[in-house]
Amino acid sequence: MIYTDNPKKDFTILGEVTYDSSVMGVTQKNGFRALLQVAKNQYPDCDYVIDVMIDKQTTIFLFFIFTNFTMRGTAIKYVK
Repeated sequence: MIYTDNPKKDFTILGEVTYDSSVMGVTQKNGFRALLQVAKNQYPDCDYVIDVMIDKQTTIFLFFIFTNFTMRGTAIKYVK
């Protein structure tokens, strides 16, 4: 999503962040808190993540079902 430079907005866009719940086959925590933590690691001034999109991928291998979530969003900093 693209934002115009509207003078009435009360935040500054820092950039896009991505979180993958499966890193090298190890299942990590899923959820908004994990995405927000990645955003704060990438942008220390980050206050919140907006426009969150979630992609789910399910893989079936024999009797096992593996589910992977990829989350992405826009990191913002509120103008004070």
